Amino acid sequence: MVSLAKSKRDKSEWILFDHLSEMLTYWRTPKAKEKSEKACASRLFNCNGLGAHRHITSSNSYAKVQDVLVVFQFH
Repeated sequence: MVSLAKSKRDKSEWILFDHLSEMLTYWRTPKAKEKSEKACASRLFNCNGLGAHRHITSSNSYAKVQDVLVVFQFH
């Protein structure tokens, strides 16, 4: 949700104006821009030609995913 406020530069009801103002000021700094660019590159990193990493388990818990993997392993 904060990323939406960052990209739109729009105040949502749940963000106090003073807080949004401080966040926007921070996001404009060279340090924040550099950190954002580094994080973006990390998210889009193409490992072994497989493309950017994506979480594919949706809202499953770790235990559920592990259970499914164990079932597939023994069939």
